[in-house]
Amino acid sequence: MRADGPMVDPLQCVRRAGVGATSIRAGPSGPSGSEPAPSATVASVPDATSRPSDAASDGVGADGREPRSDGEHEAGARRRWGVWGAAALMAAMAGLWAYAFLAPQDVPGRMDDTAFPTAAEPVCAAAAGELAALPRSLDATDPVERAAQVDASTDRLEAMVDELATLVPTTEPEQQMVTEWLDDWRRYLANRRDYADRLAAGDIDARFYVDQSERDGRQITNALDRFADINKMSSCASPSDVG
Repeated sequence: MRADGPMVDPLQCVRRAGVGATSIRAGPSGPSGSEPAPSATVASVPDATSRPSDAASDGVGADGREPRSDGEHEAGARRRWGVWGAAALMAAMAGLWAYAFLAPQDVPGRMDDTAFPTAAEPVCAAAAGELAALPRSLDATDPVERAAQVDASTDRLEAMVDELATLVPTTEPEQQMVTEWLDDWRRYLANRRDYADRLAAGDIDARFYVDQSERDGRQITNALDRFADINKMSSCASPSDVG
């Protein structure tokens, strides 16, 4: 006896649902002569363990980031070493500059014994004051007048050098350093005398020439001024009254 109402095909229901199915056909059942039991369908359910997840299959880790390759790890390590190396180099350079500026410097020509510079500075300052009161040779109107003015200022400088010679230290190396400096002063004064002599002879084109130092090959006035500067005897530098 058939049940009332239309028969529903389970296979069509599964197909409409869009789910794959596996058909399982049952053998005949029921009393003889009755219609065979309809084919039963069992929807297949995907096995979560049968394949990796999409994230895993795409190479994405559990935290949502792609794992780095060996090459990327090596590149990152090289970048870190490069940054550390640059920082170490900059620190070393900063240390060298600090040492260059802060470390005590052994300046050639500087005297450890400051007795001579202390005594020489006022002697030179007095001479410089007197030279400033004399007429400048640059303001002379003719060579003969200029020669007289150069001789007058040179006379005062010679007196200064003679007084400084009485203050020469008696211990080395200061004695040799001061002696060589005063020798340079005397050569400079000789150059002034030579210039004055040429002017007095009527040489309207006379030029003032300064000897070169054998120690550095430069004008002797450079050695005079440098020694005076590093030993804090600013008044003992060469004057600029002759040009």
